[in-house]
Amino acid sequence: MHYEKQYLLLIEKHGSISKPSEGYFERHHVLPKCMGGKDSYSNLVYLSARCHLLAHWLLMKAFPEVKGLKTAYATMCSRDGVRLSPIMYQLAREAVSGDNSLLARAVVTPLGEFPTVAAAAAAHGVVKAIISKKAGSTSILHRGYYWKDLVVRGNEPDGRNAHHLRKGVTTPFGNFESTREAGRVLGINHSTITKRIKRGDTGYSYL
Repeated sequence: MHYEKQYLLLIEKHGSISKPSEGYFERHHVLPKCMGGKDSYSNLVYLSARCHLLAHWLLMKAFPEVKGLKTAYATMCSRDGVRLSPIMYQLAREAVSGDNSLLARAVVTPLGEFPTVAAAAAAHGVVKAIISKKAGSTSILHRGYYWKDLVVRGNEPDGRNAHHLRKGVTTPFGNFESTREAGRVLGINHSTITKRIKRGDTGYSYL
């Protein structure tokens, strides 16, 4: 097989100068950077994840003497020693991109509701990892941070399908649609509400 020719045909047929509006695509250097390629507009195309992996495989086969091409291909198709086929790579990349990305989840913080982790991080002046960590934490120190899609209302399931969190509760301070909501309003962890109900503390019970 003439690998270089097949590579150029793949770029010509499947490469797109502008990013397609639908689907998952990755930017690819037509002439790899390890071979002197630049980040110029004329040297960049968009490829599907599958075609991107195939492109790097063809490059590696066409120019076996270029170590950087082998490294790039190995990095793309292997994670912790598990080799991926082009289709598996495509599915894996799509699974963590766009609306499925953790960074794309809407998040609520003490400053308000944000459509993405990046937007929340910018508002707080911190890195995205800090917002993600606090949103996923159950610590009382991170009260006020949570993923919007995990908000529990009445009988609507939360992301973990935690039935006890979805039960309405009565407390000395009023009725709430869930232990999580009660915890937020009262300024304590929702697990404390659950413990008080199980202990039979006065004024605490499920509705």
